[in-house]
Amino acid sequence: MTEWLNFTDILVGLAKGMVFGMLVSTIACTFGFRTTGGSEGVARSTTSAVVWSFVAIIIADFIIVRIAFLFFPSSPK
Repeated sequence: MTEWLNFTDILVGLAKGMVFGMLVSTIACTFGFRTTGGSEGVARSTTSAVVWSFVAIIIADFIIVRIAFLFFPSSPK
């Protein structure tokens, strides 16, 4: 396992987890505070928050991986 796992892999994984958590919590709170319309509004806001969170995570993952490859190029072994 030590042959395949680099310290940069761990750092990038921790950074991704932190960014994803911040994205999901920010998006969920934003949609939650804007909710109106009773239980139907809660259902709409929940669905919208999940969809926007999913899209934001996909975009953030792409950006983080590109930045990681830019700063930490993989070296052939």
